[in-house]
Formats: sequence, C-alpha cells, structure tokens
Amino acid sequence: MPKRGAKKPEIVDAKRSKWLWKKEGNVEVELSREPTEYDGALHASKVRTVTRRNFPGVYNSTTGATKLPPRSETGLIRFPVSRDVMKRDPEHPEVYAIRLSAIVPLEVQDLIGNQWLRLVALGGVKTECSKDGNRSVTGAAHLGIWSHYSGVPYITKDTYQRKSSPEVQAATDELCHLVAQHLAPIIKRIIQIHSPSLIPKLERAHAYVQANLDDPSGKWRYINFLGAFSAFAVKEGSSEKLHLDFHDTRNFLTFMVPFALEGSYSGGYFFSPNLGAPIPVRPGDIMAAMTNLLGHCGTRATGGRRLVVTCFLDKFLMLHANQHWHIPRSPRPPKPELEEGEIIL
Repeated sequence: MPKRGAKKPEIVDAKRSKWLWKKEGNVEVELSREPTEYDGALHASKVRTVTRRNFPGVYNSTTGATKLPPRSETGLIRFPVSRDVMKRDPEHPEVYAIRLSAIVPLEVQDLIGNQWLRLVALGGVKTECSKDGNRSVTGAAHLGIWSHYSGVPYITKDTYQRKSSPEVQAATDELCHLVAQHLAPIIKRIIQIHSPSLIPKLERAHAYVQANLDDPSGKWRYINFLGAFSAFAVKEGSSEKLHLDFHDTRNFLTFMVPFALEGSYSGGYFFSPNLGAPIPVRPGDIMAAMTNLLGHCGTRATGGRRLVVTCFLDKFLMLHANQHWHIPRSPRPPKPELEEGEIIL
C-alpha cells in the first residue's frame, strides 16, 4: 500500500491542541439545534408553559431536584454557537454558556465574601423591595448602573442609599470597589478570549454611560466595571425557580460568581433545560450564560452559606447606547420548524 502523505503542520498542531485541551478535563458541548425554546417568553407564566411542554419532568422547582446527572466538577465547559448564528449576527456571543474552573483567586473570594458579611452586620442589606417571586424566595441587592424605564443611565437605589448611615454607605462603596477592582478585569478577559464578538457592544455601552451618567454623589469611581458589565446583583442562596432574566441584554452573557461564606456547601449547580445536565459551579469558578435566552435556575445549595454575585449588562442601557450610536437591533432567531400539529406559544 502506498504511504500516506505527511499532514500539514497546522493540522497536526490543531489536533494536538485539541487533544491537550481534552486531556486537561475541558469539555465542548455542541448543541444539536439553536436553543430558542424560551425565546419570546416574556412572562414567568410563559416560561413555565414552555418548560412543561418542551422539558417535562426535568426539574422540580419545589424540591430543587433534577433527574439529570451533573457534568464534571472541574475544567472548562463551553457550549459554542454555530457559524450560521454568527453569520446572522456578528455581535452574537460565541458561546451560549461557559464554565471556567478555579479562576477567581482565594484571596479575592475572601475579600468579597468578608465585605458582604460586614455589610450584613451593619444592617445595610435591605432587599425586600427587590424580591422576585419569578426566580427565588429570597431577594437580591442590585448595585451599579442601569436604565430601567428611564431614558438615561442612573445609579441604582441600592448603590446610593440616601437614608443609610455613613458606615453602611462606606461598606456598600467598598463592596462595589472590590467587584470593580478584582472581578471586572477577570470577566473582561474572559470575554476577550472566549467571546470577542461582544467587545463592540461593551465599548458602546461603556462610552454611553461615561457620556450620559449624572453622578453628583461621585460613585463612578466605585462602579466603573471597565465596560465588562453595568451592574451586579448580590444575594445569598440560589435562584431556584426556572426563569429568564428579562432585564439582561439580549444576545449577551451574564456572569455568575459563587462564594462560600461559612463552610462548604453542596448543590447550587447552574441548570438550564436547553443545555441538558446541571453544571457544578464551585467557589472560585465563573459561570457565564445567555440568561435572556436560556431558561435557567440554580439548584438548591445546602450545608453552608452561599453568596452569588451576578454581573450583567442592563438591556435598557444597551438599547439606549445602540440608539445613540444608530446601531440596529440584533436580529431575532428564526422560528423553529414545527412538526404537524405543533404550535408556537
């Protein structure tokens, strides 16, 4: 038999890189179809209807249990977006979701976790008005900048607490500063490496905020997140009800960073029926996902106090930034082809 010709060096290098990548415990999961089941589900009732119809029995929000076995505890897990989707929208995220393992240094975990405990001890966490029964039985504080139902960006009420004591305000400022100083650079680097298609959106939103933010209280120095996100939610526990993040930017990534406050905890996995198996997210990990597209929740955490910092870009802020720069809206995904007798909700 004739000998096979030598392979091109670039092909050999690509195969070797792929082999080494898998050997390190990394996993790439290609979805069989674009995960648009929840697209257009604008209310919590629609999310529940889509779940019952398309994913019956996969998750029990009452018990926080799922029948599906979890994915690997360590390594990088990514869900790449197809070339067809990227051609349709060049500013679409290049991954639907990604989990990076052991990326937040232990000292950063301690700094942010301890600062949260100081804020709680001062009585500065009042989240009753921020409870969202569509996603959790516990509330969250929202810190940073958004444009909820406003034509201009503004600092959230939880960030600038006019009626709080100077000690509470100082502790809040320090928590924001720690997130800006330590988490924002990591998240921005993740975007640059794993989804550089989002960089134009980041730059537009950041420039828009800098040009239009009214900041008489001087909070910008604490909440300048380098354009990686505009705000973050911070809460203990899990968002255990399947939901969409309606106020997060479409076709963007939201980043979830867990912390262990007292001892270790079990559970607290990120779960989306669109992606299949639950994904463990431990202290030091960062989980990112298209939370405006993927139905998702956090499975219940037990055995310790779990804090989650969720970093996001407000959809109203991004909408106004695009209007400012005369950028058209991102195209919506096409409706899926239906089988005979099937209906779209």
